[in-house]
Amino acid sequence: MPITAKELMEKLAKDKDYQERARKKKAKILEAAAKLDKEYKPFSRECKRAGHSVETAWDLLPVKKPYPELMPILMKYLEEKNHSPRFRDGVARAMAVPEASPYFDRILAQYYDAKDEHETVRWAIALAICESARTQEQLDVVEQMIYDEKVGNDRNALLGAIKRMKGEQKKRCLAYVNDTEALRINLHSR
Repeated sequence: MPITAKELMEKLAKDKDYQERARKKKAKILEAAAKLDKEYKPFSRECKRAGHSVETAWDLLPVKKPYPELMPILMKYLEEKNHSPRFRDGVARAMAVPEASPYFDRILAQYYDAKDEHETVRWAIALAICESARTQEQLDVVEQMIYDEKVGNDRNALLGAIKRMKGEQKKRCLAYVNDTEALRINLHSR
């Protein structure tokens, strides 16, 4: 006979093993939240001094208005390797804006330094590369990354830059993407 939700809750309330697992899980969640809070406090203070009241880099997303005065702060935190993947992911995504163009080379260096980091961090940095690529030189770098199979799945994060390419470069890049199944699927889903 099926058990009701109330009966299940009563049963679990009496189950010492379940209660211990639930207590440990809650403690782990609270510990992670406290760690993130500790990471975000200095970031938040610096942003407030720059005129932006944000608690985390995630508060900047989705981008409603440009925040060029935060780029040096975001870049500083992206270059610091002692932060959690969640923190670094948010910072990188907040840098996925045209105003990050002056930091393109430094963002690119962070991508290649992040080869052993969590995949969400690498993906977010690739997005920052894509969105900050504004000059022809920067678009040339993105084009080469799209061709580079060692960049792997992160190449998909770079496809948005193709719309800023011109002439032969755009044709060449689109032809390559259309001939590469894993990339073609993502280009046409944009």
